[in-house]
Amino acid sequence: MVPLPFVGVDLTAGVRPVDVAALDPSGRSVAFRQVRSDDELCGVLQELGAEVVAVDSPMDLPSGLCCLEEDCSCVPSGPGTGRSAERALAALGIPCFWTTKRTIIKKMVYRAIALKERLEASGYTVLEVYPYAVKRILFGRHLPRKSRPEGIAFLIDGAKSELPSCAWPALWAPSHD
Repeated sequence: MVPLPFVGVDLTAGVRPVDVAALDPSGRSVAFRQVRSDDELCGVLQELGAEVVAVDSPMDLPSGLCCLEEDCSCVPSGPGTGRSAERALAALGIPCFWTTKRTIIKKMVYRAIALKERLEASGYTVLEVYPYAVKRILFGRHLPRKSRPEGIAFLIDGAKSELPSCAWPALWAPSHD
């Protein structure tokens, strides 16, 4: 198998499977997997020859916070709500889930923080990514719903236009992730 060093991970809070996509440096080879546990994810990363792992989840806390628990006395020390990257997205008109003590993705944030530490300790370069922001920048403000067939078709067409020389699977039927 040709090493696929660039891997994207659509992390979940643990209920749904985690989607994994990998790409070679030329953009011609691509692979997709689904995993349920962080142990399984680490095995797939090794199998794929991953070097850079991009994770779709907040992977740190706002300055001043030691946790996301509402009963903890820690308080954010930065200006405004959330993290600086979230404030920068808001300034561009790109919405996101704010990383605060009231976030609805708390379990996923904790998982992502622990996963980042584990992956970095294993030698991977770990990046936090936000694919929705990329889609907005590449394809504009008005995107079809990603959960509908026309939204998935839009994303497939967009991926194929951005990576025209990629050897996409003939029977590719991805989810919105």
